[in-house]
Amino acid sequence: MAVLQDIRNRAGLVLGVVGFALFAFVIGDALNSKTGIFGRTDRSIAKVNGEKIDYTEYEKRIKEMEDIYKMNSGSNSLDAQTIESIRDQVWQSIESEYVMAPEYKALGLAVSSGEMYDLFVGKHPHQFVQQLFGNPQTGQFNRDAVINFLKATEQDPKAKAYQLFLEGQIKAQLLNEKYNALLAKGMMVTSKQAELDLKYSKETKSIEFIVKPYSSISDSAVNVTKSDIKGYYEAHLKDYKQEDSRSAEYVVWDVKPLPEDYTAAEKFVADSKNDFSALKTDEEVASYLRLNSDTQWDGQWISPSDAPAANIEFAQSGEIGSVVGPITSSDTYSLIKLVNRAMLPDSASASHILVQEATKERAEKVADSLMSIVKANPSMFSLVARQNSKDKGSAEKGGELGWFKPGSMVKPFNDACFYGKKGEIVKVESQYGIHIINILDLAKSSQKVQLATFSRKVVPSTETYRKKFSEVSRFIGQNNSYDAFMKGITTEKLTKMSARMIRKNDKQVNDIKNSRDFVRWAFNNDVKSLSPIFEYGDKIVIAALTGETSGGYRSVEDVAGAIRATIAREKKAEKLMAEMKSKASSGNLSGAAQAMSLTVNKADDVSFSSYYITGAGVEPALIGAVAVSPTNKVTGPIEGNTGVYLFNVLSAQSAAGTPSVADMKRSMNQSVSYRVNYQAYSVLRDLADITDNRIKFQ
Repeated sequence: MAVLQDIRNRAGLVLGVVGFALFAFVIGDALNSKTGIFGRTDRSIAKVNGEKIDYTEYEKRIKEMEDIYKMNSGSNSLDAQTIESIRDQVWQSIESEYVMAPEYKALGLAVSSGEMYDLFVGKHPHQFVQQLFGNPQTGQFNRDAVINFLKATEQDPKAKAYQLFLEGQIKAQLLNEKYNALLAKGMMVTSKQAELDLKYSKETKSIEFIVKPYSSISDSAVNVTKSDIKGYYEAHLKDYKQEDSRSAEYVVWDVKPLPEDYTAAEKFVADSKNDFSALKTDEEVASYLRLNSDTQWDGQWISPSDAPAANIEFAQSGEIGSVVGPITSSDTYSLIKLVNRAMLPDSASASHILVQEATKERAEKVADSLMSIVKANPSMFSLVARQNSKDKGSAEKGGELGWFKPGSMVKPFNDACFYGKKGEIVKVESQYGIHIINILDLAKSSQKVQLATFSRKVVPSTETYRKKFSEVSRFIGQNNSYDAFMKGITTEKLTKMSARMIRKNDKQVNDIKNSRDFVRWAFNNDVKSLSPIFEYGDKIVIAALTGETSGGYRSVEDVAGAIRATIAREKKAEKLMAEMKSKASSGNLSGAAQAMSLTVNKADDVSFSSYYITGAGVEPALIGAVAVSPTNKVTGPIEGNTGVYLFNVLSAQSAAGTPSVADMKRSMNQSVSYRVNYQAYSVLRDLADITDNRIKFQ
């Protein structure tokens, strides 16, 4: 278990393995889910290229991942957000495996047992293994620690789970790297490509241009037929692919506090004043607030002038231990207690060495050893910090943290500095580990105070919820059909909200938090169905299902408007291209501009790598044409995004210090390799036939 404890203390690294492997393996939109069992005969949650993914496999992988997270955190439970994140990661991992498996098989890609052995204890340990089993003092890889860990897997099921987890992540990453390397090697950049790219990228040009916008021709001047629309639709069918979706209209009743809720909150705070006033120590204040207040004790020291405006005078001259209030602000009633007042430095400068070890006992031994070194020879502090501090950011600076104000550090660290003396070296423990602190300097002292706030936010009571729920129940009881629901909204002057394009793996509808059951209801009921009464915190919701869209492709009728606009623009472009071509024949840009009543614009620093042109905007076709055009020659017409262009290159300049062709080729090859890494899986996933049925198991 000592080996597991050592890994647990590096939980961030282990969880980073998950994130890194998934990032390398999965690019594209994240899919979201929750799952449950409805006892269906078909227990597949999805199909990828005809291959079924069984629900039990999905749940098993989720359970394994949850166990890993629990071992890392040392906790027996996980919060809802973490569980949701785990489900997403597991789904992405499974989906990517099913998409990539045929590719790996066709190419004969695999990770052998010999490779895996080498990646754990051989000459070339994997970076994940190096991070997890590095010597905490030197950062050097500790092969003996790996061997001890592998031996522990023979007796310890938890250690075995870690081993299988690491092997799975390493194997997934390695297969992906092999696949991407093969693709990258087949996409080499030639020397001629590099030469041309270098030529165009190092040149910047000044141009003059004219543009005639498409808006200069009215829509009525071009004829777009049904045949045109149908032809365009068929030629661009892939652009109109759609997911299953649902539409709904709904009403939200906000549950707001009633006057009696305000009275109850104020009374609660007022009744607590005597108890709050009687508290003597910081520990008593912190404990009392933790158990009774909506505001917790932070123990921070502040200048009286930094207190809330209404409490500045109290902070400056109030009696220690006294309490003011109840004070009301933003639906909250509060008591303010002046806990302490003292003369403290306005800021402090310190260095520290952060000690983090697998066990507290080990950390204390290391800290004591380092403390004895720096106490005996303070000049060694900087060197010891560089070599031993786990706070790598400050370690590079010899442990120096610079100047900081009271309250900007964790409380034990803060107290050690601001209650200490310049030149002292002290040791304190915080949630981050053990700190050895060298107090370098202290600024002048001024009056500081500690204020504790006891508060109660006004929230709807159970009785308030009951009244609102009764109101909603009455409404739905009187309007319990689709038509009656819609009419009732109008009659009672309620606000009707719309939800369009609800997708089966959405976590929530619009801005209604945690409304996954709304999504599930939408996909498991027929159009014109009414929902049950949903409760989401301080909101009560009832919805009516108004529409459904099946996956596949949007109909030509649905997209006819957008297609008509695109074709109209193309036909306008044809007219403008013909007009500009006739005007450009003179070879005089000013003459062409005058003939068409256009203004000549100028733009500088146009290069092949430009994103936009001043006065024109984002026009990649124009940028490309400028890059390859000679000077002093009217060029065009060029069909752009907003209109048709004629231009003339006035001058061209070559940038100094440009790379060689070999350097450019190397850079372009690296770019190709990078694009393969993030685009290959995305393309394969888009081409895959994926049916996602997770919604059925929610």
